[in-house]
Amino acid sequence: MIKNHESELPSPSYAGRYRFPRPVIIIGRSVRLRDGHCTHRKTVAHIMKTHGWRAKAARKYKATTNSNHTLPVAPNLLHQNFEADRPDQKWVSDITYIWTDEGWLYLAVVLDLYA
Repeated sequence: MIKNHESELPSPSYAGRYRFPRPVIIIGRSVRLRDGHCTHRKTVAHIMKTHGWRAKAARKYKATTNSNHTLPVAPNLLHQNFEADRPDQKWVSDITYIWTDEGWLYLAVVLDLYA
């Protein structure tokens, strides 16, 4: 009797790339699941189709930083020493961007290392 393995498949909120649940071993037409049971690859495909899940292809790596330039670079004033003895002594910041349904959301964070 084949056990129901739907709970072992990735959930719809899984944002990563998947073809089969990990870790699995593909043996011919069979898929060995985490608990050691084997099932046919078409069973996995049927469950994914039933839930509307689709395999997501890996994206090609794209370097976003160009370090080969002659532009001035800010000096490293902290030298990896992230401890502060008093407030307002050392501040660090970073920025990132997040894709949303409404477009790009830019996030900037500034921290006092004393906190």
